[in-house]
Amino acid sequence: IIEVKTAHFNSILPLMRMSSLCSGALGLLFVLFVVVAIIPSTTHATSTAAKEERPDTNVLLKQIMYTYHNKLMKENSQQLQQQLKNRMKWRQAAGWGNVTTIVRGYGYPCEDHTVTTPDGYILSLQHIPHGIHNKRSDRSKPVVYLQHGAGDSAVSWTLNLPYQSLAYILADAGYDVWLGNTRGTIYTLSNTRFNASNHAFWNFTFDEVAKYDFPTLLNYVSSRAGGRGVSYVAHSEGCTQALAGLLFHPELAGSLNVLITLAPVAYMGDITSYFLKALALLRTDEVFQMLGYAEFYDPNGSITADLLHQFCYFVPSICTDFLGAVFGYSSNLNLTRTSYYLHYEPSPTSVKNVAHAAQLVRTGKWQMYDYESSALNQQHYNQSTPPVYDLTKLPSNLPIAVFYGSKDAIADPTDVEKLISQLPQTYPYPTYVHLQPDYNHLDPVFGDEAYTKIYPQLLSIIQSHTQ
Repeated sequence: IIEVKTAHFNSILPLMRMSSLCSGALGLLFVLFVVVAIIPSTTHATSTAAKEERPDTNVLLKQIMYTYHNKLMKENSQQLQQQLKNRMKWRQAAGWGNVTTIVRGYGYPCEDHTVTTPDGYILSLQHIPHGIHNKRSDRSKPVVYLQHGAGDSAVSWTLNLPYQSLAYILADAGYDVWLGNTRGTIYTLSNTRFNASNHAFWNFTFDEVAKYDFPTLLNYVSSRAGGRGVSYVAHSEGCTQALAGLLFHPELAGSLNVLITLAPVAYMGDITSYFLKALALLRTDEVFQMLGYAEFYDPNGSITADLLHQFCYFVPSICTDFLGAVFGYSSNLNLTRTSYYLHYEPSPTSVKNVAHAAQLVRTGKWQMYDYESSALNQQHYNQSTPPVYDLTKLPSNLPIAVFYGSKDAIADPTDVEKLISQLPQTYPYPTYVHLQPDYNHLDPVFGDEAYTKIYPQLLSIIQSHTQ
């Protein structure tokens, strides 16, 4: 057992107890940041000999997190499971709408649809058949599909005002708009075989989303479109899912008019996000898995959301600093709406998916999930190492557009440009590339001036490739 100075450890415990209000993986992340701040003073030594005896930071972190888990969480496990089951009920009771009620609240029509993947996940879609300023609704309208990223949901496309949000802008421009939700979001917590309190529900990464959710959602929209091509717009890990999905299912390129990627994530070796770098380099993802966490979310979501809401409402600078450390610093968000965003964000994902991202940060490769065992990799992939995604094998007949920002801490420009360099450049479909100098990872969706900075180019691309 690692010995930690009593005074320092006692100073951490009250913060641990506070973070138990935000129990689950997010609570542990609270501890992570406390530990990162405390460890330097805890392990400081004035002599060379003392430095050589300094305990390993990773081991120290794991010891503290184990202590946190055992003393503060284990006794509450049944209560936490019940809170997980009641999460959506609480949100509704608190007056939170869902994506459908938000869209309808602005006067736009919105339909709910569901479709089931081959492995049993019941996915939710929202359909906006027409806008307020363009009410024509027929099967000849061009179709646009919007796909969210990790820790997000379809609601992200609807949270700004109608003249700023891409979903409404497209509907008013005469498009038939579909919003998809992949497995594990707040709107897709159902499976035909097990419920969201079962760890088996969360046994997925973007590999499974690309293999099963991507074709299921696209085929559903295509079937409803009656043969019309679909213009596919994705953000963040939604781009990852689409690119990997097309490598698994290259035949689906024939259903697409164009693939537009906003802040695309594939390679992650050069990220500058303090949050993800700490998560990866301290191997916190492995701690989560060892402690048995499956869902990367707060089961006691009501308290965490309320705390975030209050902080962002009364002290917006806290939100600015936190969001900047995670996504990159920029001035394109309307800070007066941050607490409103946090009513609906973030949405759950799996710990395994977060672990997958951490692996990509550590290796600098874009590859499938590494089971970190030659035998397990052999069992899953018929090879001892995880397969690498080869972007050069993407269908060359699919037009692709890339929008990225110079201040993005997750889709770092260096990583994005590496992705771009490997995309097929077959005439007449050269990759369209747009670098927005002042954008971070959230700005393509939440930026209050995205409707003037990047959406005009986006709509022009869609129009030029609409069948």
